[in-house]
Amino acid sequence: MKKLLFLTSLLLSSCAVDKSQIANDEVKQVTSVSQATFQCYKNLINKPEYAFIHNKIAVDSGINPTEAQLNDQEKVTPQAIQSGMNWFSENQECNTKTLNAWANLSPAYGAMVSNWLTEITDIMNDVITNQPTYGHINQRLKALNEKKRNDMRTTVQSEVQRKTYLAEQRQQQINSAINVGFQVLDVALQVLVARQNTIYNSQTVYYQKVPTYHPVVITQTACNRTFNTINCVQVKNFK
Repeated sequence: MKKLLFLTSLLLSSCAVDKSQIANDEVKQVTSVSQATFQCYKNLINKPEYAFIHNKIAVDSGINPTEAQLNDQEKVTPQAIQSGMNWFSENQECNTKTLNAWANLSPAYGAMVSNWLTEITDIMNDVITNQPTYGHINQRLKALNEKKRNDMRTTVQSEVQRKTYLAEQRQQQINSAINVGFQVLDVALQVLVARQNTIYNSQTVYYQKVPTYHPVVITQTACNRTFNTINCVQVKNFK
């Protein structure tokens, strides 16, 4: 909340009257979506079977790793990989809801979140493929948290500028700008699906090497657009 208030003051400091109202409305919408999507993740945070994961890795969104976590040289074990992949599998439902919520606020936000999910998928693929140290994983999560803060700041500012511009344009120009946003979202989603295919294949390879591992359900993200509304679902059929 403090970050959002800071963001509001940052936006308002250089805005004219009309732009100030757009900035206020934008931050209210961002706050609303953030609060609405958090509950799903909160339910997972409270699950006792993932207590070890939360203790060793800063997987809670927005929480930076401690110094101890950043310097943890212990390598992940097969048991930890199993627990982590179970957590990743359960998170997919929350991720899809989050992607839907942000993409329907604006394609730019959808692309932003899709890029975050791509990085999370890459991190998990790194875990199951290379079995790194907990410190390595936390370093990547710290970098992702910094990226999220920067992405949110620049995307909100960009959306305020875009909406101010669009407010002065005719309907034809508005539709053109929206279509550009959806093209950016389409590209980001293609990258996400590619990474989901990668971790699906990596899990298959890992299972062949470690028969005691229990494969988890890994889904693909499939999105459809109807006019200016995006609907994303989880698909279990990999090609």
